[in-house]
Amino acid sequence: MITFVTHLRYDNPDRIENLNTIINYYGNNIKGCKFIFIEDDKEHNKAFDSVKYIKGATKFSFVKNDSTYYRTRALNIGMKMATHDVVVSLDTDCIVPINSIMKCYDALMDDATVAWPYNGYFIDVGEPLRSAITSSSFDYNDILHKLDEKYTMPLTSVYKQFLVRCTSKEHLGTGGIVLFNKERFLSIGGYNENFIGWGCEDNEIVSRVDILGHKKFRDTNVKSICFHLYHRSAERAENPFFDKNSEEWHKIKAMNKEELQDYISKWNQFK
Repeated sequence: MITFVTHLRYDNPDRIENLNTIINYYGNNIKGCKFIFIEDDKEHNKAFDSVKYIKGATKFSFVKNDSTYYRTRALNIGMKMATHDVVVSLDTDCIVPINSIMKCYDALMDDATVAWPYNGYFIDVGEPLRSAITSSSFDYNDILHKLDEKYTMPLTSVYKQFLVRCTSKEHLGTGGIVLFNKERFLSIGGYNENFIGWGCEDNEIVSRVDILGHKKFRDTNVKSICFHLYHRSAERAENPFFDKNSEEWHKIKAMNKEELQDYISKWNQFK
């Protein structure tokens, strides 16, 4: 049915707590789902050995490299390993409604290539709520009901327990958790491995899908929010490749369909 693919890189204990939380949440609420975890680093970090993986539904793969943060390459490795028709690029810290995921699943089994199970608003969950979520079984509504009663209005304020990242229709989230029709997504190149570290790679997917004439879907329900579990900053928060990533995205945005198809045909990532 659905395979979740997550890129792992250890930086602090918050990541392990958050990883256990997403496994518990999605694993208990989506029947038959599977998980693929791709760790890339100079060496395997034993902190990941303590994670409560779901037996029989989890694959873990370590990819040795020079310690550079190769997010798009790791995700492509996981996408190729998946056996389900629908694959999910899932960060270690993101919670969305289960019914939104199922709406995306239906759209992807129809004619969409990419789908977002949240309305574009990306909100950080701070303490003490994060501790309650990571320490026990919970439901999405356990988070949602704590929002201000005016959550149906544009989320332009900082709540006591929430930091709003995406605050307008011009700045909607495109990352965190993204679903793909595996066959169609791989047919347009998968993740662009010219992106190194983080930055612009999720936006580039939107541009590429639009230029190539593929369908997108987003659950626009006002209650379909992506909640991001707090974690301490990582060393990779400063990405020396960000400017190059931005240049790559803008180069692709300027292409027409034929130019982009020719450009993708020269990628070696799936050959």
